[in-house]
Amino acid sequence: STKNMSMVEMTNVVHEALFGEIAAKNAASEAKNAALEAKMIAASADDKIAAAIAALDAKIATLEAKMIAASADDKIAAAIAALDDKVAAAIAASEAKNATKIAALEATIAALEAKNAASVDDKIA
Repeated sequence: STKNMSMVEMTNVVHEALFGEIAAKNAASEAKNAALEAKMIAASADDKIAAAIAALDAKIATLEAKMIAASADDKIAAAIAALDDKVAAAIAASEAKNATKIAALEATIAALEAKNAASVDDKIA
């Protein structure tokens, strides 16, 4: 009967060892699952960070484009203002020239009229 007891005990020891092994395997696979979940969460966080960075990059690019456009508008406005100034200056110069020409012509006409009047007076006299 001691042989039987030892056989039962041996069976129990083997069973305990097997259960222990199964428990260890379960614990190992749970650890693997937890590690995979952590990796997935980290990857998701990386994706969110990457998306946030991409969104910020897009905002920066948009702002830069707006700044470039504003700068271009300023340059165009400055060029138009410069042209307006040139046109105004050209108009003023041509008006001054015309005024001088008109004055000269008027002086010439006055001189001719004076001569005419003098010659008429001479003829009358």
